[in-house]
Amino acid sequence: MDRPTPREVSSFISMAFMQLPWAKGFPALALGAALWLLAASPARAAMSDDDFYGLCFDGAPRQIREALAGGANVNARGSAGEGLHWTILTCAAANGDDPETLRALLEKGADANARDEDGATTLMRAAYANENPAAITVLLRAGAQVNTRDKDGATPLMYAAMGNANPEVIAALLDAGADPGARDKQGKRAADHAAGNAPLRKSAAFRRLAKPGHLE
Repeated sequence: MDRPTPREVSSFISMAFMQLPWAKGFPALALGAALWLLAASPARAAMSDDDFYGLCFDGAPRQIREALAGGANVNARGSAGEGLHWTILTCAAANGDDPETLRALLEKGADANARDEDGATTLMRAAYANENPAAITVLLRAGAQVNTRDKDGATPLMYAAMGNANPEVIAALLDAGADPGARDKQGKRAADHAAGNAPLRKSAAFRRLAKPGHLE
């Protein structure tokens, strides 16, 4: 049996509707047109990985949720032209300042411990570039590993020490159990990396890193 066309579907529904006692006088033509348009409308295609990746830079949480509801790939990665093939979550964590965007992605199954080509995790990229400690907390609560290492042996705390100007990010990682005594493959600790981060030098967070045994 052939599938009915949108016009046949709308005609059938319109005829059935007009049999209802309270439907007398309703503009049947307008109803039929509306039903035909509804039946003829194709399903909305899911956002492409590249478009979704672009949205992660400055998209509002509402836009992210709408894209996900429409079938966007929550674990999509940037194309070859995007450098290290970061995931959507990594991109949002490093570039956005609204933790709700991260929550929206994590709720749909984004991998909080996915790695890029350098072996860096989402938490590492966020620790380096995102000055909002709430973003760090969201990732940690989602299971991001606080003492994991990249290819060079660097930890999320070291990333924060190298590049983040907000001492509260350092504090958030330390409070979550980050090890200030860990060394990378060059033998450096987080405090050694923080020595070149001027905004941290006079902070309480730096003093926590540089307490005896954590700095040489």
